[in-house]
Amino acid sequence: MAGKEYKVKSGDCMSSIAFEHGFSPDTLWNHNEDLKQKRKKMNHLEVDDTLIIPEKEEKEESGATEQKHRFRKKGVPAKLKLKIFKLAVSEPTGEQSTAQEDSSQADTQFEEPHETAEIEEEPWCDCPFTLIVDGEPFEGMTDGDGFLEISIPPNASQGELIMNPNEPDQKTYPLRLGTLGSADEIAGMKRRLSNLGFDCGDQLNEMTESFETVLRIFQETHELEISGELDDPTKNKVLELTD
Repeated sequence: MAGKEYKVKSGDCMSSIAFEHGFSPDTLWNHNEDLKQKRKKMNHLEVDDTLIIPEKEEKEESGATEQKHRFRKKGVPAKLKLKIFKLAVSEPTGEQSTAQEDSSQADTQFEEPHETAEIEEEPWCDCPFTLIVDGEPFEGMTDGDGFLEISIPPNASQGELIMNPNEPDQKTYPLRLGTLGSADEIAGMKRRLSNLGFDCGDQLNEMTESFETVLRIFQETHELEISGELDDPTKNKVLELTD
């Protein structure tokens, strides 16, 4: 395949790579058929994946002379789409039995209280937000289902999302705006869950106790089987909300 090789780096995504080399994301993605078969989706790139950057070809467009014509590059700007949830954890509840005294026993016995905490899921519906990318703020409003969709620079890699700014329930989420990585890798799922507001801590490609806890919380909020494992229903739900 004609062209030069490019190794995917941390923070890269198909939009940023295509933008830097003067192509649309779809053109570059479709030019790399082997990688396309391997990753399935262009935002599933992994660090050290190899892309072939094709040679540029001149393209002619017809148009009336002595008139101005505007051309728009495909894939510019890029689109960020997420569904944002706020989680409310109810106070643990439990009842403690009163002391039961029995003249035949010397000790007073107590029953240990059973505490439970419920996690409630609530989308940030019709909520203002500010997205800061490379120091530049972008403002918008989520829709009635809690989705946000906003145009961002194709080469953006890091961002900070502020939900309901300047209000008592303001919440700030750090975002990774480059490649999310493969959904079959633990690191890729951590990045996606972090973008949904679930703090996964590290971004390493390994299962930890803290990540298992995050998975249980996510599974409970979405009425999935609570296993703490990356099973198919959990993966599919995460992808539904992020990809």
